[in-house]
Amino acid sequence: MNTINSMLHSFSQAVDKLWDKDSLMIIFIFAIVGVEIFAILVKKTIKKRIFAIQKDLGEDIENPEYYLEYYKK
Repeated sequence: MNTINSMLHSFSQAVDKLWDKDSLMIIFIFAIVGVEIFAILVKKTIKKRIFAIQKDLGEDIENPEYYLEYYKK
C-alpha cells in the first residue's frame, strides 16, 4: 500500500509542477483535442443523415454528374 500511495503522491507532484510551468499550453492542447473530437462527432452525424436521406430516396435516382463525366471522355 505504501508503494502505491507514494507513486500516486509523486505523480500528483509531477502533474502539479507541470501545471505550474505550462498550464496555458496544456489548456491549448486540450482545447484542440476537444475541437477535433467535436468535429468527428459532427461529421459522423452528418454522414448518417445523408445516408438516411439517400436510403429514403431510393436507388432509382441516377447521378447526372456521372453521365456528364462519361460523355466528356
